[in-house]
Amino acid sequence: MAKLRLLSLNLFLWLSVALLAQTYNRAAYYKNANGKMKAELKTALSQIIFEHDVKDYGSLWKYYYLTDRRADNTVIDRYSNETFEFTEQGVTVSGMDKEHGFPKSWWGGDKIPAYTDLHHLMPSEHYANLAKSNYGMGIVTQPLAKKTEIWDNGCIKVGRGQAGNNGLVSLWEPADEWKGDFARAYFYVVTCYEDLEMVQGEGANSMSTGRYPKLQEWAYKLYLKWSRQDPVSDVERARNDSVFSIQGNRNPFIDFDGLEQYIWGTHMETAFNASAYENPFDGTIPEPEPEPDPEPIVEPDPQPVLPGDYVRVTEEPEDWTGTYLIVYEGEGAVFNGNLDALDVAFDTICVAINDNVIAQSEKVDAAAFTIEPVDGGYCIRSQKGQYIGRTKDDNGLETSTTNAYVNTLQIDDEGEVEILSTGGAYLRFNAASNQKRFRYYKSSTYDKQKVVALYQRTKAQTGDVNGDGILSIADVTALVNIVLGREDAEAHTYHREAADVNADGTVSIADVTVLVNIILKRTNE
Repeated sequence: MAKLRLLSLNLFLWLSVALLAQTYNRAAYYKNANGKMKAELKTALSQIIFEHDVKDYGSLWKYYYLTDRRADNTVIDRYSNETFEFTEQGVTVSGMDKEHGFPKSWWGGDKIPAYTDLHHLMPSEHYANLAKSNYGMGIVTQPLAKKTEIWDNGCIKVGRGQAGNNGLVSLWEPADEWKGDFARAYFYVVTCYEDLEMVQGEGANSMSTGRYPKLQEWAYKLYLKWSRQDPVSDVERARNDSVFSIQGNRNPFIDFDGLEQYIWGTHMETAFNASAYENPFDGTIPEPEPEPDPEPIVEPDPQPVLPGDYVRVTEEPEDWTGTYLIVYEGEGAVFNGNLDALDVAFDTICVAINDNVIAQSEKVDAAAFTIEPVDGGYCIRSQKGQYIGRTKDDNGLETSTTNAYVNTLQIDDEGEVEILSTGGAYLRFNAASNQKRFRYYKSSTYDKQKVVALYQRTKAQTGDVNGDGILSIADVTALVNIVLGREDAEAHTYHREAADVNADGTVSIADVTVLVNIILKRTNE
């Protein structure tokens, strides 16, 4: 019966695709954009494609089965060359993620409908997704800060490159065969969601405020070039039709090869006409433009360390007590202590590491572990209260909320940390593509099991409630807001440390009085 229902569903979806393909009329669909140019054309297209059937994020694998499945049942992965297969419709493919080609953090996260829009949301191999993080898309020329090599899985690259007036920034670069596809996905997002501000975080290096041009000049010129050199393919057309059948809107930059030139490029003074569309390149690919002389690379200033940030441990301390991130730097992978089950594949979060510093955030804090002394060594405890260790000399990871497993820690000359369990197994990161995880392993010489580094959380100066490194009236204001409940003192863990000025274990008006006296005393000295 279940197979019959699945067959019926597949038949229904196939018929839906076929019906929509038959009823879609390009000239009629885009008629309201006729006669428009440049910014007006972009806005007209936005009004055509914005309204669509918004899908639930949790249901997307059901649709990937229709949009990104080859005839041999393998997944079309634009981020890696690894082979993954669908098992059945609606089931997540192991080792893969739902990846926003256009980073969702640039507009603030799960804002609907951009958050679940299939036109830019595609399946990706897990660690390619982690590596590209929320970086902008561009030409990668050198490794990320403090890295010795460009991250390269044979399909995408992650590192740093020039981003116009922004100088050297973190970027990811798709493979040549997918450059045009991703460029057109970007053009779609900045057109469909032109009223959405997209300059948060790394987005500030690629995006501009307002509706037009939306992309910074360096970015749209590069994506114009990529779209010209890698024109629309049959794979894109088929996916565009499939997404149209699912959510009811289309990517106009796939329907009209070269359309982006009417908005940002050579045809900005030419009125668009869906019925008599003039392809800017007449179906041909022009000779590549000569590359400009490379701009001198200017290294950015070292990243300042703010209270609550995590700093790489490079020398063995007398006492390891503290809060740490357990990190494999080769892939920017952090052991995620916020999971209910810790001995699982892909038990990680991905972070950006700059100048041996990992910036504090709520997500990063939740992943941290606390190291505390016990007889014979140290115990390692997650933020959810789970101790980790291994009592046998074999592969695995044990957890307990009551048994504080003993570990010993020793740092080597390169700042990597040997964490050895009482059973004789070493805490490592398994870099095998289908089993990436943090776990204890019986041998310290396995090729795929990598030594970890520890990043320790810095503490705030007492009274420095806003974490700017200075005691001032601004800290008094922040502290009053916390006392009155206007800010969550737990939102950033260093707030409470800094806010408990009189060290009585609570944050109250008494701390405000003490902080005011400290500031007044310093002012009068």
